[in-house]
Amino acid sequence: FVVIHNMRGPIFNLYNEGGYLIWRLWPKSLVFVDGRSEVFGGTPLADLIRIVKQGPGWDTLLLGKYGVNLAILPYQPESLSRDTGPLSFELQQRGFHLVYWDDAAMLLVRETLENRDFIDQYSFMSIHPLRDPRTIPPEEKRRAGAEVQALLARAPESRNVEQYARD
Repeated sequence: FVVIHNMRGPIFNLYNEGGYLIWRLWPKSLVFVDGRSEVFGGTPLADLIRIVKQGPGWDTLLLGKYGVNLAILPYQPESLSRDTGPLSFELQQRGFHLVYWDDAAMLLVRETLENRDFIDQYSFMSIHPLRDPRTIPPEEKRRAGAEVQALLARAPESRNVEQYARD
C-alpha cells in the first residue's frame, strides 16, 4: 500500500519490521529502526521504547525530533497489541489517520497539508483492527460497512479483514 501510493516517511516502526521496510522502501523513506542493533543501540532504542510505552515527551520525540509522517504498527499477536493498540489510538488523537490494515500491520498517516487529499480518500472513521465491530453504534453502521468494503478491496487476501467483515 505504501509503495503503490508512493507514500513517504519518515516512518515509525518497530524493530522486527524495520529490516523489511528498509529493504523495500529505502532510499525514498527512512525507517525508525531495523535489525541492526549495533547501529540503533542507545538513544534510538530508548526513544523507541519511550514512544511505544507513551512515556514522558513521547509525542515530542515522534513528531518533533523524528518528524514521523507514517506509522506502521503490527497488532498481532495480542501481547504486541497491548502496546501498539493504545499507541495507535493515541496517534489518532494527535492527528494521525488510520488508512490501511492487513494481516501484518496497520498504517497511520500524519495529517499534513501534503497528506490531506490522501487522508480524505482513504481514512477510516469507524473501523479499526482492534475495535470490536459489534461495538460500532447503529448510527455508524452504514459508514462502517462502507469502510469495511473499501478495506476489503485494498486488502483482499487479508484473513483479519475478512473476519472483521463477518463480525
